[in-house]
Amino acid sequence: AVILGKNVPEVWTFKGLERVLINMRLFGEDAAIQVECLTLLSTLGEVLFNNGMAGEVFQILEVLMRRHSVRADILAKGVLIIARLGPSFLQHEHRGVFTIIQAMGRHRSDVELQRVGTRALLSLAREEKALHQCKAGGSVAATMLAMSGHSQDEQVLREGARLLEKLCPRALAKVIHLCGDLGTVLPPVSWNEYTHGSAWEPVLQDSEWNAQLLKNFREDVVVNPRRRNPSSSGVGFGDDDDEVEAAAGDGPMTGGRLATTKGYRKAGLREEFDASDTNWATSSLVKSRSETRDRDIRALESAGGNSEKLRPAGPTSEHLRKLCEALSGGLSQQFGAQDGELLASTIGHFCWCSASTAREIVNFGGASGLVAWLRAPRFKTGRSPEESELAHPMQRACLGALSSLCQQDEALAGQVLTLGGAQLALDFASHIDQRVQRAAMRLLSRLIPVAKQDKPASEKIPREQAWSFVIRELRDSDELSRTCAAAAALEIVEDGWILSEEGNQVEELAVNLLYALNRAVDCGNAGAGLPLLLAIGRMLTEAEDEGKAAKSLLSSQGQRGQPNEKRGQSLVQLLAFWLPKGVATGAMAADKGAAIAAAVAMQSLSEFEAPLPFREMRELMVCGQSTRAEPALREACRDALLLSVNCENQPQQLAYLFATSVGKGPGGEDRLADIKILRSIADRILQLLRAAQGQATDSLLAALDKAEHLLPRESQDDHAAVVSLLAEARSFRGVALNAALPEDDEEEAISEDGLADLNATLPLLSSTLEAGSRPPESPLAGAQALHAKSSPAGLIAAASR
Repeated sequence: AVILGKNVPEVWTFKGLERVLINMRLFGEDAAIQVECLTLLSTLGEVLFNNGMAGEVFQILEVLMRRHSVRADILAKGVLIIARLGPSFLQHEHRGVFTIIQAMGRHRSDVELQRVGTRALLSLAREEKALHQCKAGGSVAATMLAMSGHSQDEQVLREGARLLEKLCPRALAKVIHLCGDLGTVLPPVSWNEYTHGSAWEPVLQDSEWNAQLLKNFREDVVVNPRRRNPSSSGVGFGDDDDEVEAAAGDGPMTGGRLATTKGYRKAGLREEFDASDTNWATSSLVKSRSETRDRDIRALESAGGNSEKLRPAGPTSEHLRKLCEALSGGLSQQFGAQDGELLASTIGHFCWCSASTAREIVNFGGASGLVAWLRAPRFKTGRSPEESELAHPMQRACLGALSSLCQQDEALAGQVLTLGGAQLALDFASHIDQRVQRAAMRLLSRLIPVAKQDKPASEKIPREQAWSFVIRELRDSDELSRTCAAAAALEIVEDGWILSEEGNQVEELAVNLLYALNRAVDCGNAGAGLPLLLAIGRMLTEAEDEGKAAKSLLSSQGQRGQPNEKRGQSLVQLLAFWLPKGVATGAMAADKGAAIAAAVAMQSLSEFEAPLPFREMRELMVCGQSTRAEPALREACRDALLLSVNCENQPQQLAYLFATSVGKGPGGEDRLADIKILRSIADRILQLLRAAQGQATDSLLAALDKAEHLLPRESQDDHAAVVSLLAEARSFRGVALNAALPEDDEEEAISEDGLADLNATLPLLSSTLEAGSRPPESPLAGAQALHAKSSPAGLIAAASR
């Protein structure tokens, strides 16, 4: 940066600013240059607005903050600049508040960004010009979520309370009167619960230790430790049996649990609180409970002492009862939309934290109060557009609170369903505000599992209406909207809707699921891909429809949903993309869950399109045998791989797969796959060679020779068996094709081994076919061509000699 002296004409200052803005446009991908430019602009404040440069600066900031959305420091500086452009600028540019709130949501776990965001909103809300935009943009809920996510940070609590005093003074006074200090009521939140495995990466890479031994130790002792059975200790744990089980038996969330429908319902579908963040939030409310501490508290109270300091942060039953009464009575007391937004956000966060808290809120009438606010006529009809947009954040907060309540228990979801929750979700799914649509789609996806056909008509979900909303949102440009729609699509598939729908609707669902999966692959977001992978895997295994859902998926591969869209990747390519993410350094539970779901889907796909292409089989082997792979991923990859190997008809492919290195050993040498997997591959190679001995080419035998001295020796029996199989394979060296079989027995042997289509995975060679003599294309020709193109260099030529 050039420091301009005070005697330099002012025109040169603005010329320098123009040069800075030009550089920000030219080097938009360079994060270091952007940080320096943003640091310079943040010192200028309202000078930019007073001199007519605010609009240009904001346009650059908006693009920059989208491009570098993963950089919390860049977003923080961008928020600071928007705040210093001043309230006068926001009077003309309404997207400013939304940009700030969006940045806070993308990095809810970053305490510094939450400090900057609340401070920026506070500075803007001090003037009446921008106060309306702050209210309409959802600043109340954003502030409450920032305080909930960092309830131990004094600055966030202080700035947040001052901002709420500007936005919703009546509700804030009510909450403080009922609950006291917010810092003692908001339960603590953990932001590293689902990244516990990353701390072990340096240990796993230490060559002095056996990596697999450490991996097993971490899985058995650290991730899933044995805990004392509460019933055997003689100490009561209260009535919350499900939370005792969650706290005592299941341990931290893992990819294997997320890769199940039940686990995804519980923790995979995230609420607005942490939906945009790369880190996943978990409540520490249940874990902070201690029977010993509760016993001490009761003893102090019986002795007349003050036990408040010993209580962990969190609401009491009395707090919850009074909050629910305040929510229900707020409508009759003419509370404003922002007052209702604060009460709904607070109650929704308490529902998200604990199942027992959610049950108490339902018993105290909290759910009916939320529904009443959503149905209140004064927030729906006869209002100006300016007044209507003030109600949108409140409606979003109420829908989010109902969704958090349904997340905890199916019984609670059933009670919301009896209150008309399904129709509310469908009504708001077509709302003008996209964030309201997302909240409604989350609520709908949580209600589908409990809306059974035997329910009364008022508790059933209109399938045609729900189906159209899900299809529409799967093609939305917003990633979070597609994720919420994918969660609803998963529930539709799980609930068996595709069995009763017409074939064209199932095909439409298949096309849009693959479109959304292509988009998830483009952005590499495992949280967005996980529900799609689970839904696709479920469609591939659906047996009651005689494979119609699976055929719809397979026939939809690579199709364009719209004329102007690019052609998508094949299904097997989309699935294989997620495997390396599950074993990458620092992989989170979402990455591991997506990898496991993809491997399970590839196993199901192998039953329709076997064998898989070579590249995908190699990914299954390498990722499944990684020391970073969870046991569920290792098992899923092994099953999918072996199923494909048993259908492979090219021994050259299998030989190259046999010799594939899956990592480095303790001494830095190449490491092969598990000996049992190698034995299965060697068995298949020998089976193929016995049927057609002439396929024992030099390249095949060279690959086997290279791998023999690297064979694992954990199991001596398997090692000896593999060595014996390799020795028999070498005995076929130089034998002419079919020379070892009599002509009468050749056809029978090939038929018995299922090798009638020996070259099924080889490409058609144009040099061997004259023009006009090409045979008709097989339905599997596309898959075979893909399989051939993914083969290692030289093997196709060797196989065709």
